[in-house]
Amino acid sequence: RPPGIGSIDDALLLSIPDWRPPGHENMEDPALILQDWTTIQHTMWNYVGIVRTYERLKRAVADMRELGSRLTKYYHESTISKAILELFHGQQMAMIVANSALRNPVSRGAHFRRD
Repeated sequence: RPPGIGSIDDALLLSIPDWRPPGHENMEDPALILQDWTTIQHTMWNYVGIVRTYERLKRAVADMRELGSRLTKYYHESTISKAILELFHGQQMAMIVANSALRNPVSRGAHFRRD
């Protein structure tokens, strides 16, 4: 590490604890992960698909919020794996899309609001 601007004092470096991954055990269960992916896919297809209504979008947001809470707890209790990380990010993207669709009443392109 070169001395000068931006260098960090050794005492400060030593005071920073090593990173410890969250979770205590590998709880990766392929059946649970597959079920959660299926939930995301069906929710998006049925409620946030081509034909949209306010009520369907509200339900999609609520369902994704509930799944997000469950996945966040699962994410913090288990060791991180590619499958868990991809599922977590998939749920977050589904939540963003559903929430954006709920807030946008304009019909354009391939999607339209029935209400």
